Amino acid sequence: MIYDWSKWYCSKNWYWTAITRARDLNRVKFYNYYADEKDMSKIRVETVFRNEIMNNEEQDKKAGRDVEDGNYVDVDLLMNLMNTQCENCNEPLVIDFEDGKVSSNISCQRVNNELGHLKDNCIGLCVQCNCAFSNKISL
Repeated sequence: MIYDWSKWYCSKNWYWTAITRARDLNRVKFYNYYADEKDMSKIRVETVFRNEIMNNEEQDKKAGRDVEDGNYVDVDLLMNLMNTQCENCNEPLVIDFEDGKVSSNISCQRVNNELGHLKDNCIGLCVQCNCAFSNKISL
């Protein structure tokens, strides 16, 4: 039984992995959710990412770095990083839902630490790698 196949966070790679792990394709079934089942998970993930962006803006303002509205990291950029890999260690960048909480290992590392969290100055890293890099080096 394959659950979540119709959810917003599933990529082509996710489908491929789920199907190719089956030993007998005749036994593969897709769970069909009822139409009235609302998916609040996307809204919750977007909220987590908005909070992360607000924290980044706060850090950048404290450090005197530019916070350009049109070029600043946004929710769409973070959502697009989902189901990709960390640029440093190749760890999958994912979200988790556990005990009603959303957690994520997705973060943006500034390539040039003199600049803010601008779209063209950030790469996707897992939280562990981002913390390891901290402000110690520029990529």
